[in-house]
Amino acid sequence: MSMIQTVEISVAQTFGVNVPEGMTLPRYVDGHPLQHLVPRVEAHSFDLDLLARGMGWLVDEELQANPLLLWGPPGSGKSSFAAQVSARLNRPLIRVDCHADMDARDLLGGLRLVDGETVPQPGPTAVAAQLGAICLLEEVDRLRPETLVGLNGVLNGDAVRLPEDPGTIYQRAPGFAIIMTANTNLARDPQARYVSNSHDISLRDRVFPIHVGYMTEEAEIATILEQVPLLANGGEPEVAKMVKLARALRGGFVAGETSFVISTRTLVRWARALTMFVGSANRMGVPPLLYALNASFADGLDEEERTMLFEGYRTVIGDQDGRFQEAVRKLGRTTYEGA
Repeated sequence: MSMIQTVEISVAQTFGVNVPEGMTLPRYVDGHPLQHLVPRVEAHSFDLDLLARGMGWLVDEELQANPLLLWGPPGSGKSSFAAQVSARLNRPLIRVDCHADMDARDLLGGLRLVDGETVPQPGPTAVAAQLGAICLLEEVDRLRPETLVGLNGVLNGDAVRLPEDPGTIYQRAPGFAIIMTANTNLARDPQARYVSNSHDISLRDRVFPIHVGYMTEEAEIATILEQVPLLANGGEPEVAKMVKLARALRGGFVAGETSFVISTRTLVRWARALTMFVGSANRMGVPPLLYALNASFADGLDEEERTMLFEGYRTVIGDQDGRFQEAVRKLGRTTYEGA
């Protein structure tokens, strides 16, 4: 495929960050042959340092030869950062959800029997290489170490070779790059908070790592209000309470005290539920903010986790009318007794 044409765009206007107006980046022209692989643009608050480092990797061919590793706690925006950078630069992206049962053939490709004949079939990484797309490998630390070893050549910047047929080679087209996301830096998680594997130091030496933390409180509130505009006119105090609770629980997760977090995407879901279920909450006699939290998140937790969440809610958000314990019992499916 021939190289896709680009136009220069303003970084400040495109990403909503405070940089000089003269600073630009190349964006693929609209209507290119891979337009169907470009993620849609969604509301996103870009951290300036993260954006600067990510863009530095993306525009430098030498750095881009090795994958970008975005690592950090769950729900901190690793995947959405990759998708929204691709969306705003109009870059095609192929996403792969990694898991422990994968082997190198699932990522690179292998030999398949088609109409009685054995033929090479490219995997998602090989397809991305051929097309010149970004390949997003999600939760790559869940892969077995021997699986990632099979990608060493590609991670070194080489062409993609099929493990079962090294003679079949897929050259890297302009624009091809690999972005990985993980909860860990590919090393052992000492607190065993994540389903992950420890990988060899040689692999970690092949990546361009960036730690992705949670948004600032102000940025997260702004993101939620942008994604749930019904709350933008008068709902700011409720959103601020939601973010305050999420940040408190994240601190507990990092310290190993809780087994769950409220991510930004969960906050957005909670906010949407708040706009939908006010009538149901009032009919049940439960505060709408609590009802929406249960409907969008708490009902998926086990009893111990629900108790911890409700205690966090009561501590951070409060019990204004003294009926919090009764409200929780009305929600059902709980042994919560409160204090």
